Amino acid sequence: MQEFTGSIHAGGWQQSHLFAGEYWDQDSQLLYLRARWYDPQIGRFISADPFEGRQRDPRSLNRYGYAHGDPVQGRDPTGRMTLMDSGMANAAFATLAMTPILVVENQIAHSQNKSSVWDAVVATLVRAASDAYSRALPPEDHHTIPIYLCGSVAQRTSEITWRQHKLIHWGLGLIWVRVTVAEEMADRMIPFGRRTNPEMMRFAETPMGRGAIAGLIGEFYEEGEFMELGIPTIRTAFNLEKPLYIGGKTSLPGCKRPR
Repeated sequence: MQEFTGSIHAGGWQQSHLFAGEYWDQDSQLLYLRARWYDPQIGRFISADPFEGRQRDPRSLNRYGYAHGDPVQGRDPTGRMTLMDSGMANAAFATLAMTPILVVENQIAHSQNKSSVWDAVVATLVRAASDAYSRALPPEDHHTIPIYLCGSVAQRTSEITWRQHKLIHWGLGLIWVRVTVAEEMADRMIPFGRRTNPEMMRFAETPMGRGAIAGLIGEFYEEGEFMELGIPTIRTAFNLEKPLYIGGKTSLPGCKRPR
C-alpha cells in the first residue's frame, strides 16, 4: 500500500474511507480495520493478530501481516486472519450465494455492446439485495452433530447466523461423503462384513463408528475456527453432546428428522 500524506479530498469533500473502503484517520495517519490499526508507512498492523495462526499455513503465523502479504489479491476486512475469512469452504459457499450476481456481471462483461451506467447500477443493486436478504434472516439453531450424521434430534443447539449455518453444513456434508466412501471400500475388502442397514446408519450403530464421526466433526470445527461461534458457542454445545452421542444418543434408525 502506498504511503498517504496530507489531506485527501474528492470533489471538494474530505475523503475518510480509502483502501478497501476502510476508515482512514487523518490525525494518526492510520487505517482502521475494526480489530486493529494498519500503518501504511511500514506496511503492517501495529498490533498482533488475535488469531495465532495455523501450523499448516505458515503465512498465517505472521501476526502483523495484511492479507497474507498480498493486498492486491486479498483483503482483511475484520483485522483478523481466519479460515472464515479466507478458507476454501467460504469461497465455495460465497460462489453459491452470489450466483445471481455472477450471472449478471458475466453477462455485462461478455456483452457485445459496452456496459452502460444502467448495467452497473443493476449489478450493484443485485449485490446489495443479496447482502440485505442474508442480514434480514433470523438466527438459526445449529445441531452441532448433524441429524444426517445420526446426531440426536433433541440435542443442545447453538444459535448462529444464516450465513454461518450454510457455510458450516457445506463442510459437514463432506463428512457424510467420506464415511460413505470408506464403507464402500471396506465392503470390497471384507465382503462378509457387510451389514444390512445402508451407508451412514450402519456405521453409526456402534460406539466406535460414532466416535470416528464425532472426531471428524470436531476436527472440522477446529480447522475452520468455528468453535467460538454461536450462543451458546459451538464448542459448548458440541462438547456437551459428543459423549452422549458416542454413548448412544442418536437419531437411529432413520438418521433424519421425524415428519
